[in-house]
Amino acid sequence: NGREILDSLRVQSVITHRVTIRYIAGITPKMRLAYAGRNFNIRAVVNEDEKGESLKLYCEEGVGT
Repeated sequence: NGREILDSLRVQSVITHRVTIRYIAGITPKMRLAYAGRNFNIRAVVNEDEKGESLKLYCEEGVGT
């Protein structure tokens, strides 16, 4: 789990899951992930080692869904 807090802007985001998937072009933090009846808001997308082989999606479960 990760936690990011920006007190000066009063923005708070809690990362509840890190999901690794094979690389798919076009995945953005504006998208959501659905798995086994659960919904996850994607907060960040990381292209592992910039190789285009896999992506790590840092997600927050169930918020705004």
